[in-house]
Amino acid sequence: PKIDEAIKAVEGQALNNARVRNNIFLALANFSRVEQVYQMLEDPGFVPLVEKDALFRPDFAAVRADPRFMQVAARLGLVGYWTKSGYWPDFCTNERLPYDCKIEAAKYAR
Repeated sequence: PKIDEAIKAVEGQALNNARVRNNIFLALANFSRVEQVYQMLEDPGFVPLVEKDALFRPDFAAVRADPRFMQVAARLGLVGYWTKSGYWPDFCTNERLPYDCKIEAAKYAR
């Protein structure tokens, strides 16, 4: 409950502030609020503001473990890069994912 209160307290400041929104994003991942992270990632107003490197921090392991991550990665241009370059991120082999990165990414490759 205290985490929710803290996040609510700063959300009002976040509407037009990319840094605050990204801090909320990081906090949600830190506290394993996967659904809330995905709600932010579905917001077309937030997606251009996402600090992509944050997605690869350890706190985001639960977010990456969700197959929806590949759809997000595709929207951010990452799937295209991984597919064309052949360089796939370490989490695809180092983390216990319930999906295969390449198979899931193929659904969203352009």
